[in-house]
Amino acid sequence: MAGPGGGPSRRSRNCTKHQVRCDYMDSPTPGDDHLRLSGQPNLLWTSEIDRNVELWRQTGQFPFPDLQVFPQPQWQTLSKTELRLIYHVASVCHEMQSSRTSQLTIWTEMMPKFLSIAATHSFVMHAVLAFSANHLAWITQSAETRNIAYHHGGIAMKGLHEAIGSFSKSNADAALAASLLLSWQSTDWRGWASLMTGTKTILIAMQNWRNESTLSDVISQQSASSQHTFANDSSFVGTEARQDQLSILARVQDTLQRLQPYLTTCDQELRWIDQLCGYIQRLTNSDPPLTSEDQFRQLYALRKWLFWVPVTLLSSRKGDIFTLLVLSHFYAVALTLEPLFPHIGAPFLGSLAMPPLEELIKVINTVQSSDSFSSMTQAAATMMEFPREALASYKARRVWNQAQSPTVQVPQTPYGLETLNLDLGAHIAEYGYNQSMSPAFAPSPLRNSPPTTLSGTGVFTYLLEGLGAKNVQFEELFALDADYLKQLGPIYGVIFLFKWLSGTKGGEEPPDGSYDPEASENLFFAAQTIPNACGTQALLSVLLNQDDRIAIGDQLKEFKTFTAAFPSELRGDVLSNSELIRTVHNSFARSSPFIDETTRAASDDDEAFHFIAYTSINGTLYELDGLSPAPINHGPCAFTEFPDKVVPVIQRRMQRYPQTEIKFNLLAMIKDPRIQAKETGDYETLGIEKQRRSDWMWENALRRHNFVGFIGELTKGVVRSKLKEGGKAYDAWVDEAKTKTKTRLEERRKKGYVDED
Repeated sequence: MAGPGGGPSRRSRNCTKHQVRCDYMDSPTPGDDHLRLSGQPNLLWTSEIDRNVELWRQTGQFPFPDLQVFPQPQWQTLSKTELRLIYHVASVCHEMQSSRTSQLTIWTEMMPKFLSIAATHSFVMHAVLAFSANHLAWITQSAETRNIAYHHGGIAMKGLHEAIGSFSKSNADAALAASLLLSWQSTDWRGWASLMTGTKTILIAMQNWRNESTLSDVISQQSASSQHTFANDSSFVGTEARQDQLSILARVQDTLQRLQPYLTTCDQELRWIDQLCGYIQRLTNSDPPLTSEDQFRQLYALRKWLFWVPVTLLSSRKGDIFTLLVLSHFYAVALTLEPLFPHIGAPFLGSLAMPPLEELIKVINTVQSSDSFSSMTQAAATMMEFPREALASYKARRVWNQAQSPTVQVPQTPYGLETLNLDLGAHIAEYGYNQSMSPAFAPSPLRNSPPTTLSGTGVFTYLLEGLGAKNVQFEELFALDADYLKQLGPIYGVIFLFKWLSGTKGGEEPPDGSYDPEASENLFFAAQTIPNACGTQALLSVLLNQDDRIAIGDQLKEFKTFTAAFPSELRGDVLSNSELIRTVHNSFARSSPFIDETTRAASDDDEAFHFIAYTSINGTLYELDGLSPAPINHGPCAFTEFPDKVVPVIQRRMQRYPQTEIKFNLLAMIKDPRIQAKETGDYETLGIEKQRRSDWMWENALRRHNFVGFIGELTKGVVRSKLKEGGKAYDAWVDEAKTKTKTRLEERRKKGYVDED
């Protein structure tokens, strides 16, 4: 049974190959599971922090006078929790300032100024509190801490809305500070675009008194983006342009791989470079993003790393040369990728990454000119060629772009603020529990190019429809995060694709969770007896267990009812004989006119991949794997709790793999977004989703069709034309083709690719 899925089933070991990974493991390991599961926000209290905050409450004296926050906010008006949030973000800034590394991050240099402005504008204080809570939520993965961020973010957004309505010189700094803080935390393109449009309008309005502003340095940095428009533009990427993009990505990947040997003794730095390599590989294997919203999604994972990774590494290594080297490459990658994302790249990445990279290069230049460092350190510093080139190229592009753009005329009145206020009002109306602002929680699904495996969103979505399910689809996830899952709406379940480790054997108990043999009587669980079909089986494991929420169709209802009393092994056999399931499954098989009658035996070098399902059933989180003897119980889980409960389970599973393993993928079964778009009159989203469906249909049609006949006729025509040219035209053409093929193979071998037999 050829088609979607694969994996080490009982009859087939090597099912499919999927060469990309979603960067789910992009946040530190949660620190305190008890706090995370207790219903209380995890703010990383320690006895020392508690004493310091309590003393602060009693005396009103700010614990970090070196930050020069002036005027000081009325600290006594804040709750202890709010003081803890300020303490957290201020302590990070203090640590960076003490080690003279505050200019090596995006935000720690500016935060004390924001706190000073917050003394007289409470909505800026709420924006700072939201930012701090989001950072703590990233560290702890605490849903309750994220809720604190939502709360303060909503208040800050409302205050910004009111400030724009009465915009003046006296509140301009506050409006700019809040706009920047909230834009840093936006995870949806529309919210970010609205805030950036506001920032642009405020910057233009402030030009006449920019030198009097507390944020004059910020205004100078942001002005480079003031001519950027934030519409959801669309563009076409031609074949030649795509090849140029792939060449850039290949160079970035090669540079990162050459950096890795220098980091063998730096576990944390090596882990982040591995994560970055996985991200670049995923961009390489994904469709080029056409719209601004698509570009936002693909870049967001990198952008969130630019906010949090520098602080994490600088806190632990205190400016170690290898840490500086890794951070330089993170910022350099951001600048290098900017032209690949022309609709949003400059304001989304470039304006953030350039200032700290400039400072890093200054520091490392000093290291290279010193004789007091080891030869290994000096050798590592030579890896700075890529960051230097990236910075120079970015600056050159920016100068050229500014020269091509008309000069912005400074208006006498804050033109556009009325429209901005309406945009912010709409953004506030959309802002709710399911809306996150944290750059730690990235909505960045990347759709694969016509895939070599049947594991893409389009294939699985059309499988759902072929089986009779209505109003549902799959969404590929780029970040494993509870907050992001909540943004997608109701999550019926997720399908996890992973590499099957050789030597994996079932035991009396699974590595995580516990077998629940009796559960099969109250849910659908089938043993996998179909070769190469674990993807389809994982899909059914979610679909048939959510039939109280999803319209699955009469045929699947009958199938579930018919097999309800069967043991799991027999259910697997009946599933393989289902006419509906077999027909739909095979309809997505690749067409091939060639049949290899000599089946090659699987070798130890083959890579086997497998799909499993996670879903909430009867108040319990279950892992449904057809190769397991029974469903695996992962504890209590209401349907609404599924995002919070499933994330740590999958994270723990991924942590059992080597850090260099990047072959994972995750698909979520969600409500068809076209439904809400129709209900709310969101014609822009409706158009985008319809185009996605059209693209999926085209890709699936290409998958099912073989072009051997067409290619044969095309080749005949080319050969015929060469023969008509006479002389040695034909021989020269063949020799040229051989040379090009040989060159490509050599390039692949140099990059470490191994061609299949």
